[in-house]
Amino acid sequence: MGKNAYSTWERGAIGERLVAAELDKLVRLDPRWGYLNSIPVSAEVDIDLFVVGPGGVFSLNAKYQRGASIWVGGDTVMVNGTRQPYVRNSRHEARRASRLLTRATGCPVRVQGVVVPVAAGAFTVKAQPDDVQVINRARLKAYLGSRPAVLQSALVERIFNAARLSTTWRPTA
Repeated sequence: MGKNAYSTWERGAIGERLVAAELDKLVRLDPRWGYLNSIPVSAEVDIDLFVVGPGGVFSLNAKYQRGASIWVGGDTVMVNGTRQPYVRNSRHEARRASRLLTRATGCPVRVQGVVVPVAAGAFTVKAQPDDVQVINRARLKAYLGSRPAVLQSALVERIFNAARLSTTWRPTA
């Protein structure tokens, strides 16, 4: 099947499942990590995957780009020569998640945005954005697992428990 055989929603679901499979490997390797799938933050928007562990707090945007050529240069992400707003969107999502989790936990929570291309044919990073990471699925487990410990277990649990509550993400809903 060609890449256009799937709807946008189906491609998103495929990407999220494949990234979740990598996160499952990380959790098996180090159970101090945890993640959640598809957190609705508004009627139209969700966080694809939310990850928390000793290495920090991350909001992941899975981008299923089967066979595509992806180029990253700072804030610019090109998919088959077309600029995509992935970095801007990930930055906005991470800032929002940080604000909401800080309010829910009562302590400062820094969230790192991560764009995760899945199944790309070519993946070139000339320069990472300043405050968002673009990491292909094959390197995700190693990237997260190699992060220096910045959160104690009690805080990881506190953040994860807050993230599991719908009222954290949609306090007025």
